[in-house]
Amino acid sequence: AALARKICDWLGAGQSLWILGLVGIPFAFMVPLMDTGPWQWIASAAWTMIIFRVGHNNVVLVSFRQRATPDHLLSRMNATMRFVMNGMEAVAAALAGVLATLIGIREVMWIAAIGLAVAWLPILFSPLRNMTTLDSDYDGAPAPERTEQQ
Repeated sequence: AALARKICDWLGAGQSLWILGLVGIPFAFMVPLMDTGPWQWIASAAWTMIIFRVGHNNVVLVSFRQRATPDHLLSRMNATMRFVMNGMEAVAAALAGVLATLIGIREVMWIAAIGLAVAWLPILFSPLRNMTTLDSDYDGAPAPERTEQQ
């Protein structure tokens, strides 16, 4: 998260989302290979890279949502996003547990890797990919200044 601004300045905010998503695909597929010995360290390093991408995405996407939401709706938007995201984490954890019991832990890790490998595609095909800075609208133009009345 500490490097998000520098990465956005270098690649562009919207482009950084899909580029880091694309770059992260090989790391997603290294995690299910976890085993003892060297693979344990390789999978740990891959997981670190995935978490780096998640931290970056959080900074950029939250910044974008806050920029796109009128001031008087910020708390509702934030509460809604937290409810949806945290709720989905709980549902996904339960589903992963059930699937791991039925088909195996490594198989569920492969399913998760496939999910991570395609998670960046909606951003690639959205107008968000053209957002140049955290201070611009998603079309790349500077965002209008906010006022109390908005």
